[in-house]
Amino acid sequence: MAAPNQITIAAVKVGTVLANLSSIVGFSFCIAERTSNLPTKSGLTGLNVVFHLSVLTAIAFGVLWSLAERQFGWSFGAGGGDALPSGWSAVVLSVCMTLPLAVVPFLYQLLSGVHVLFPSHWRAMLFVILLGVGCHLLIYGTTSDKPNGLRQWIAPAGEETPFGTGLLIEFVYSSLFVGLWVLSYRLVVNPTEPLLEILLGRTLLPCLVFFSGMAVFIALKYPGSLNDRRLWCEKNGRSLEGEVLINTNKDVAIIHDLWNLDKHGQLDRTSRSSHYPRIQGLTRYLNVSTGTAPGSYALVTFDPRTGEMRTGTPDGGAAKLVINGDVVDEHGTQLADFATICKSATVAWEKTLIRAGVSLPPAHLPPD
Repeated sequence: MAAPNQITIAAVKVGTVLANLSSIVGFSFCIAERTSNLPTKSGLTGLNVVFHLSVLTAIAFGVLWSLAERQFGWSFGAGGGDALPSGWSAVVLSVCMTLPLAVVPFLYQLLSGVHVLFPSHWRAMLFVILLGVGCHLLIYGTTSDKPNGLRQWIAPAGEETPFGTGLLIEFVYSSLFVGLWVLSYRLVVNPTEPLLEILLGRTLLPCLVFFSGMAVFIALKYPGSLNDRRLWCEKNGRSLEGEVLINTNKDVAIIHDLWNLDKHGQLDRTSRSSHYPRIQGLTRYLNVSTGTAPGSYALVTFDPRTGEMRTGTPDGGAAKLVINGDVVDEHGTQLADFATICKSATVAWEKTLIRAGVSLPPAHLPPD
């Protein structure tokens, strides 16, 4: 018998697939049944042209963005990774998306002899290109020390994104990258078209197609996003205190920020500790001690062939590697020493896990 969360995942996948198919079919019928008093293609011919232009434009975008990444040494890819464009790279991404929208239909019309463009196409695309740059900076932010884009605020890169959060960010993409661009373009190229037709047929339907398609992509490509860690807590009658702990315990928040810094090479997301911490004066040393029992000792040897260090601590002896350093903020002011922060954060996490019902080895239990 399938578990409740598996049934939920299956239901979401089926639902998103049906929503996607319904939107695409409805959009296709809408295009196929349109008539136009302008010298542009409509009906089934228009539907065929739209499909061709969609494929060609997508190919052009992929080629331009790949060339831009190679030229500037970027590795953002198609998104969803550990890093996101910002500032200049976000501007370049925007131009790579909007420029094919302007050029590909023009070349298609020039080479095929099929009239697909309105007389004011280039004027409208100038607005779209400028609007695209603004939308990308709003989404991805500038190259500031502190992340300031909507994308990092809603779903930080490199972190596990629940399905609901993924849908929210795709809704933002649909509204800005599809809805706003289409609306501005249609208002310029055909200002006499009824406003209701522009809002519903020209703007809302493309948004629904894009959004439902991305919903299917997320559900099928990243099924783990449906397994939100909160489901385990709800299933076991436990409250989720992890985020609360990070937000309320400064040492835990500092460790979280240091982890992000080490993982991504820079703290390119919102700080959880209200600082941008880093470690200075990192030191490592071996602490060796004998036990209290008579005859106890600690032994450290090195394998001459491999250089591997081996320790022996019978009768209560101990040998441990100690790592320490100063944790400072963005101004170089010391916050605390690294070992103290690590110990405090570890104890806080252990207590939180115990309250959530996670069994820890007795040796790791924090003191009462």
